[in-house]
Amino acid sequence: MKTEFAPADGFDFPFGNGEGGGSYNDKATGKHYDGWYIATHFAENYSLGIHPGEDWNGSGGGNTDLGQDVFAVANGRVVFAENCGRLWGNVIVLEHHFYENHERKTIRSLYAHLQKIKVSAGDCDLLIALLASWDQLGFGQRHLSNSITRRTV
Repeated sequence: MKTEFAPADGFDFPFGNGEGGGSYNDKATGKHYDGWYIATHFAENYSLGIHPGEDWNGSGGGNTDLGQDVFAVANGRVVFAENCGRLWGNVIVLEHHFYENHERKTIRSLYAHLQKIKVSAGDCDLLIALLASWDQLGFGQRHLSNSITRRTV
């Protein structure tokens, strides 16, 4: 079973301890918070239509998670890393290969509203890689949008 980069052997959350939890410190105040929550769910109706992913926030609310680290959900390759304007901000898309019943499958993960992009298109072997940090949107509080899509190869 060959792939041009190491296949994913599991998927984690892109923040905290990788299990959707863990603590963080507010970068502005130093105050400590435990946990994360989904602020907007996939396919939820919201002001711009149907939401295409999940928006995650730190449990401290407000902008307490501004600047927190964002990690790859699994090993993969960066296929896109650019600014996409006011609504999306900095965006990273990773391609992941994994095997299911000895058949190679491909999915992509998207990370939006990022403060700083710390990878470039073509970067590979991103297991537990620091991709970026959370940003504050120009029209509201900061959050991380994350989605995973299946792609037929």
